[in-house]
Amino acid sequence: MKPDAHRLVFKPVWSRFAAKTLIAPDRGQLDRILPSPRVPWVAQELVAGEELCAYAVAERGRITALQIYRPLYRAGLGAGIYFEPVAEPQIALDVAAYTQATQWSGQISFDFRRDAAGRARVLECNPRATSGVHFFGPGTRLAAALADGVRAEPSVDGAMMVGGAMLGYALGPAIVAGRIGSWARDFRRAQDVMAWPGDRLSPWIAPRAMLELAGIARGQGTTLIEASTAGIAWDGQPIGQTAGQQDELLAAATA
Repeated sequence: MKPDAHRLVFKPVWSRFAAKTLIAPDRGQLDRILPSPRVPWVAQELVAGEELCAYAVAERGRITALQIYRPLYRAGLGAGIYFEPVAEPQIALDVAAYTQATQWSGQISFDFRRDAAGRARVLECNPRATSGVHFFGPGTRLAAALADGVRAEPSVDGAMMVGGAMLGYALGPAIVAGRIGSWARDFRRAQDVMAWPGDRLSPWIAPRAMLELAGIARGQGTTLIEASTAGIAWDGQPIGQTAGQQDELLAAATA
């Protein structure tokens, strides 16, 4: 066993929602990892502390939309299901510096941890939307920020949550940990991302979507969280190339 494995996080390069992430693993967990050219893994330093996230849109390096938030509750180790907006000037500067240096255009998101010294250290970057997008309601010009590079400001200044996931993933652990009171207070003060004014379809569509995910998970032998990205996941293959074609190229390269 690597002597400093207890200070590391291991995860597949192509992974989502921490589905296979190992935090400070033991020898048995490490022995079950089977990296390959098709499924490479990475190890990174384990940084303890408060987690913070940033969602942004940029046009040729210029930030056109930004929301920084704290994920107070998660579905296991993976996706956040409760989001509290926060003001973090240094994170805003870090995101702006990155987008400017790369001349980034499009959506981009970051995960940070505030370490023992108070520094917000970046853990990973995702070139896509994350839950910060929920803070941009109707009339915020987010679509125009994406299409035309105009400025968009978030319209929600309170906590947001995925209500069904809070009941399904966070209620049980809160009861076990004796934190049902704080869970209930947080639940009452948050707006459900699935309940926008004038939207009469969500109460009917959301349960149908969950049943569809359950069917995908059962058919593929995965979790619900993994099934939620089954149709959009990218695992490194060149655009326009199937996973089978990628396997053939890898086999030829390593023969």
